[in-house]
Amino acid sequence: MPTVSIIIPNFNNGRANAHDGARDFLGALLTSLESTLATETVSYEILVADDGSTDDSLATARAWVQKCHSDGRPFLRLIELAHCGVLSTVLNRLLAEAKGKYVARLDGDIVLKTRDWLTALVAHFESDAKIGVVTGVQLLSNGKVHAFGDDLFGPRGYRHIGRGVPIGALPATLEVDHAMGCFYCTRREVEATAGIYDESFLRGQTEEYGVRVRKAGWKVIATKAIAFEHWHMERHRRANAADASIALDGMLERFRAKHGFDRLAPDLEEVLASARGTPMLWRDSKIGTIEISTYQAAQLSNDRRLQARLAEEIAAAVRVTKARGASELLLIGCGVGLLPRALATKGVRCTAVEQEGEACELAKTLLGAASHFVRAVEDFASLPFEDASQHCVLVTGVLERFWNPVGFLRELQRVLAPDGLLTIRTEVRPDDVWEGDAAADEMHRFTVTELRDLLQHVGRFALVGEAQYFEISGTLEVALTHGASTKGRGYFSSGPSRAASASSQVPVQHPAAPAVV
Repeated sequence: MPTVSIIIPNFNNGRANAHDGARDFLGALLTSLESTLATETVSYEILVADDGSTDDSLATARAWVQKCHSDGRPFLRLIELAHCGVLSTVLNRLLAEAKGKYVARLDGDIVLKTRDWLTALVAHFESDAKIGVVTGVQLLSNGKVHAFGDDLFGPRGYRHIGRGVPIGALPATLEVDHAMGCFYCTRREVEATAGIYDESFLRGQTEEYGVRVRKAGWKVIATKAIAFEHWHMERHRRANAADASIALDGMLERFRAKHGFDRLAPDLEEVLASARGTPMLWRDSKIGTIEISTYQAAQLSNDRRLQARLAEEIAAAVRVTKARGASELLLIGCGVGLLPRALATKGVRCTAVEQEGEACELAKTLLGAASHFVRAVEDFASLPFEDASQHCVLVTGVLERFWNPVGFLRELQRVLAPDGLLTIRTEVRPDDVWEGDAAADEMHRFTVTELRDLLQHVGRFALVGEAQYFEISGTLEVALTHGASTKGRGYFSSGPSRAASASSQVPVQHPAAPAVV
């Protein structure tokens, strides 16, 4: 009996589906297996299930059946199926055929880079009986990190961890919410507790399965000891019902109906409700918000970064009110009151909102006679304003410190008037900086890409102009209005529907900094 069963679902992973017409996806995967496992001491089997391919990948798989290991065993076993177009069905057939103690599921468009990777894989499983899933570091064909595991339940929404950072910046191992299906390795006991793939899911089946894995109490580990390239961006989209926008929308709704929260933009209040009574949330979910330092007022005179940020916020507030011809502004995230006090001198009156605490009390003190304009809240996802009542809204420094950004964004949608203008300012993390190295570890700072994705997945926002990045303060500024939701919320869409959505590519300007106050 093999220790590891390597299972590969295949549908049209051939040259005909490569952008350049020359890249042999399945052939390259099998070649990489042959080379990386040449000296492997862990016993294994390779199973390929072809879902009725119409390109040259089926011929490739048949040719590899004729190859043999040094002991005379066929290099792989091929299961030829009539086309069903449901990946979950193909995977469940492979699981039923697999004989190994562990199962390594590989997509047909990846390439393994690590020699003897099965040894590393088994070592991780045997180091901890609670480890149910192991993945490696996923690289793009240009060698950059695409994912080191995924977040499913975090404040940044669904995202690939480590995207864009140098591989050397990653830790050796990292416990994560989930592993992408392109390299998804499990111990067989996981099936007994989490079940098999839900065949009603045409897309996102691995994320749905990953929730059940976590609810069953299994750990999910990403390891730098195994590296692979994923060439999914080098191929044409398959003519498959699963990739149609209507199918994507249906799968997102089915996920919500089954698990009680959104797969792409999870409201963490709903996640907590879904996880109740289960071990799904393996890490602490910080129920609260990081307080603004009360030392800001004292630091202003000698802190250039803080001065720049305040100047930018003043300019943003004036810009928002001018755009709507208004003299009043809803300011969410007023900190210790420096901004509303400065705006009062420019004739802009604010209703200022801040979390209850010392900073909020200091803001009231700084505003003196106008202190009644400061509204204290326990939770930024519960704002004390009527529906569609706010025409000019400026949010600053809240998204990266509030524990539930999606709940907050939905609340902003609720209070924003139909013709209202919402400007969000948030301190961002550079794309190539590993989050563990971020200066403000207690915050969940977004990269520009992560913020774009979150806005896109929340939906119903439209981008006004271009986002602006201010280098001195490290802050991204995005102006939004109400907008129509795109099919699949743009997750796999392309062309005009994506370009017109809020969260398309979020083009970024680098404007000159406002005068330091």
